[in-house]
Amino acid sequence: MRRSLLRLALLSLFLRFCNAPLSANPAPLWTYNLKTEYQSEPLAIEAPQPRLSWMLRSYVRGQKQTAYRILVARSKETLKADFGDMWDSGKVTGSQSLHVEYAGKPLGSGAVCYWKVRVWDKDGKPSEWSNPSSREMGILRPDDW
Repeated sequence: MRRSLLRLALLSLFLRFCNAPLSANPAPLWTYNLKTEYQSEPLAIEAPQPRLSWMLRSYVRGQKQTAYRILVARSKETLKADFGDMWDSGKVTGSQSLHVEYAGKPLGSGAVCYWKVRVWDKDGKPSEWSNPSSREMGILRPDDW
């Protein structure tokens, strides 16, 4: 009994260390370290179509991303409802997780956006949504000064 509890405690610590979701049936692939233009939650992004990136982690050997879906919203509440009022990429087939260019509604100077991503693994199983990330746009046009 004590060995079982010790094993369970060690597994729990290992999964926390690896940033794994701790649900009863965790997905074999998950996302973390979301970045916009190489920065975590940046302020003053000046690219009108900023590039988004994320990292992948899995406890399954040989796991890979086969698709992704990005949601971008103006508020945390909208994003929490799994709705992207600024952009919903839809399910995009592919392994790209670096430099995914924002292709939603035009971003204005000073706009704050929140985004999250979910991926599908090699067996077509979707991951949980990532933790949300935010970004704030800088001055995009001289007229906005």
